[in-house]
Order: sequence, then structure tokens, then C-alpha cells
Amino acid sequence: MASTIALQDTNNFMSSFPLPHDESARLSALQKYQILDSLPEQEYDDLTIIIAQICDVPIALVSLIDSDRQWFKSHQGLDATETPRSQAFCNHAILQPKEVMVVPNALEDSRFAGNPLVVGDPAIRFYAGAPLVTSDGFALGTLCVIDKVPREITPVQINALQALSRQVIAQLELRYQSGQLQQEIKLREEATSLVSAKNIELEATIEELHQTQASLIQAEKMSSLGHLVAGITHEINNPISFISGNLNYCQKYLTSLLELTDLYQQTYPEIIPEIAQISEAIDLDYLRQDLPKILNSMQNGAIRIRDTALFGLVRYR
Repeated sequence: MASTIALQDTNNFMSSFPLPHDESARLSALQKYQILDSLPEQEYDDLTIIIAQICDVPIALVSLIDSDRQWFKSHQGLDATETPRSQAFCNHAILQPKEVMVVPNALEDSRFAGNPLVVGDPAIRFYAGAPLVTSDGFALGTLCVIDKVPREITPVQINALQALSRQVIAQLELRYQSGQLQQEIKLREEATSLVSAKNIELEATIEELHQTQASLIQAEKMSSLGHLVAGITHEINNPISFISGNLNYCQKYLTSLLELTDLYQQTYPEIIPEIAQISEAIDLDYLRQDLPKILNSMQNGAIRIRDTALFGLVRYR
């Protein structure tokens, strides 16, 4: 039996929910794929694992919106396999098929503040969902990420969410086409035993489709990784450039201070005991030699970090 979160309605949250204008046709499109209540498949789990890592969240789902429930084809970080549609964040996301719906803090959103999934387990605070849109324009559900703390999402993560949502649709299409081909094989086998050559051809076509899909998924993974690396490189280069630039000023200031110290020693060779004591305590002569070396090492380290980040960007583009 499917595991379900919050099946019973609560007094402070309505059981009704908004519907897309093309709901009847949308449900027909969903049923065409015969995906609801199917067994887990690694292809979908791979996509939720990847997007959870990219967005750094504990929960990632492939959610499909049925007439009265949302059902999870893949559910990373969540034991349940479905929830009532009235409580589904994804039900709101499919109302705008061309946009990624982002809820930074569910407690501050009037649509969800009283939702049992917010006030109770799993205590949703952050949500971002990219609609799963078919070639006919029907939003079947979402690829979504969830966190238990309020947060924001970066443009790089939004791009990755959209790219991998297209891969979910590609997997659904491939699954549907494979089913159609397998059904054709079955019908032909029942009609005649003289179609072995055609069956081999159809099976080869199925295998080719699987290989093509695997190549597409790998390409999307590398594209998403490239976007992520570009974003990280940008975030690294800004502070490193600031540090590297200021180290040059520190070198100049240090040189000036040491020159001033030399001038003081030449002008006033007889120093008072207190100054002599401090000079000996800090080992002024050693400090003169070591400080420029330290600053030079810091400069080299900043350059290495910058070059490493740029190498990663070039590698994944």
C-alpha cells in the first residue's frame, strides 16, 4: 500500500484546490503514459539525486498530479509516495507551465501557511518546482526540490531544474514509445509466427532509443554541471580578486612602514628601554624578513585559487 502524508484534511486548510483550464485534457495526457503507481526506475532516481546535489537540498521529487492526489515517481529524502492534491505545492506550480515556481518561505505565503505539510511533517519551508510539460503543452507535474528551512535559489540552480525537468519528460516519452513498440511486438507475435525478423528490428529500435536517451541525459548532466561550475567560478573570482588587489597595497604599506622604522633607528639610535624590550619581544629583525615572504605566499595562493577556478570553468564548457 502506498505511503501517504497527511491523508486527512485539517480544520485550518481547505480541501479544494485550483485547476488548470485544460484539466480534462491534461489528465488524459497523464494517463497516456501509464506511469502512475509504477515501480521505481533508476533513470528517474538519477535525476532527483542530481538536482538535490545541485540545489543542496534534502528532498527532491518527480511529482505527477492526478485527479485527487500527487504521486511521486521518484522521492529522494522522503518516504511517502503520494499526498492529497489539495496539499500539493506542485498543484499550484502546474498552473504556470512556463515558469519555475519558487516559495522561499512557505510560512509567509498565504497559499501554504496553513498547509499540513508546512505546519506538520515534513515541515516544508522552501520549495522550487519546474513543471513537466509535454510537447502538447500539458503540465503533468513537476521536478521539485524542498528544504525544511527558508532559503533562496540561484539562477544556475533554476537552469539546472529546468534542464532536468525536460529530461523527465524525455524519459516519459521514451517509456511510452518503448511500451508502444513492445505492444506492437506482442500483437504481431499473436497474429503470426513469421515476424521474427520484424521483432528483431523493433527490439533494436528500442535499444537504440535507450542508447540515444542515455546520451541525451549525459549531455544535460554535463550542461548542468557546466552552469554550476560557471556560477561557482564567478563567486570565487570576486573575493579572490579583492584579496589579490589589496595584497598589493599591503605590500606597499608594509614597505613604507619598514622604511619609516629604519629612519627612526637611524635618527634615534639610542632607544628607550621600553621600545628595546618590545623590539626584542617581537623579534623585529626577523619580522622585517618574514612579513614580505608571508604576503608573497598569500599573493601566490590567491593566484592559484583564481587559476584553478578558471581551469574548472574551461574544462566543463
